[in-house]
Amino acid sequence: IPSADPGSGTNVWNVEAFATADISIPILAARYGYYSVNSLGFATSSSWNANSSPSSAPGWTGCTVPNDNFAIRSRRTGFPCGLYTISDNAHDDNVQIYVNGSLIYNAGCCTAGGVVGNTNGYVLGATDNVEVRLVDVCAGGFVDIGVNPQTLPSVNGGTIGGVSNNSNVCEGQTLGNFTNVSSATGGTTNFANGGSFTYDWELSTDGGATFNSVGVSNS
Repeated sequence: IPSADPGSGTNVWNVEAFATADISIPILAARYGYYSVNSLGFATSSSWNANSSPSSAPGWTGCTVPNDNFAIRSRRTGFPCGLYTISDNAHDDNVQIYVNGSLIYNAGCCTAGGVVGNTNGYVLGATDNVEVRLVDVCAGGFVDIGVNPQTLPSVNGGTIGGVSNNSNVCEGQTLGNFTNVSSATGGTTNFANGGSFTYDWELSTDGGATFNSVGVSNS
């Protein structure tokens, strides 16, 4: 009886093993079972020896997996919000990595690829998914994938021109037009899966004691 699909882990990796040496895993019902592991990156060595199999991992649920000719699929949804590079630190035999369903890395045996995919990094958060697949054909089987936090650039709000700071105008008088001298920069913008800036324009009619929004825009 095939083991049920555990789905992607929420803030943990759900690691499944399948009765195939095809990394595309053509028959998902041919599932031996699964286990879960709580780590930011994913390394099989934290749960089972390279010359054994996933069914020796703590918390394994399902049937016994042979030591060769199997595939694993490890999925995690949810990361502390931030910028990360993804690295292939080691693998044997073949490995694939997906981010939000898109293949970013596909490598045969058995040379580590270092930082893979977008080398500038990916912005990951609570709803983002990373999937790692590995095929073990013979001898040792293992994978070590790093999900590596990076420092985000500081946010710079840019420069607004056209109207001088602390300008005072009488009610009904035209203030003039704002201009964009330099756009906002930094943060998660310009990174894969990153965000964008919005501007909340506010107006005070009581000398700056309170401000009310007059519109939100991206410029």
